[in-house]
Amino acid sequence: MPPQRDLRREVRDAFRTGSSPGDFPAEHYERTWPDRFSVDDLNDTGRRGLGLVSR
Repeated sequence: MPPQRDLRREVRDAFRTGSSPGDFPAEHYERTWPDRFSVDDLNDTGRRGLGLVSR
């Protein structure tokens, strides 16, 4: 799998759980935010960028 796809998968998984992505300090503070930005809040560009929809 190309490196971009690996990174996209890691960022997508971190986003879904509120975790810090691998290239940030492991603070994970968003995990406890009740009203944090979710996948449902993303526009089409954001969903494509995270690999949630096909082009």
